[in-house]
Amino acid sequence: MQLRNAFRSYGDYSWTLESLCHELGVSAQRAGTIKDELASEGFIQFHFEQSGEAYYTTTIKGAALAMASAAKPITRKTADRLVREIAHRAALLNEAPCYVHHVTKLHVFGSYLGEAPDLGDVDIAVELSRKCEGDQFTEACLRYADRAEADGRRFPNFLARLTSSETDLFKLLRGSSRSISLHHAAELQALEVLDTKVIYQYP
Repeated sequence: MQLRNAFRSYGDYSWTLESLCHELGVSAQRAGTIKDELASEGFIQFHFEQSGEAYYTTTIKGAALAMASAAKPITRKTADRLVREIAHRAALLNEAPCYVHHVTKLHVFGSYLGEAPDLGDVDIAVELSRKCEGDQFTEACLRYADRAEADGRRFPNFLARLTSSETDLFKLLRGSSRSISLHHAAELQALEVLDTKVIYQYP
């Protein structure tokens, strides 16, 4: 469960061993062992090295693991309600000036598009658009992190600070339901998902 949540949190972004320690709540030695096992099984791959620190990304196999759900089956009626609620949350979040992205589209895919009366979860891919570009975007991301740190939050590394607004946006979109699985829209192409339905679009 923790590993799946970590992969969901990373999405398409690169991450470090320190970040994995933070996500899993384990020691650096244990995280190193887990990292090596994930690499040998094809769930992650080395991406690049910066200032002597290695960065990794999840593979297609890792993205598939992130998509897996441990939630109890839900009824079609419950799934419909969850879809309505997340579309409503997207609209509300787009009105909030503190975030550096707009939620541009929400695509539902997977078992929800079938006819089964019960579903394992609701898979939703999220498209985001930046409210500004270039240096302005970076500065806006870091200002968001600064405000979070002023409220007592701590980030394990610079990348976590830089992506904190997007990470929070995903968490708020998902809400408290364990039956919603959120994904970056880029995962649809990586996993060759062709059948989707737009449930929200901005503006």
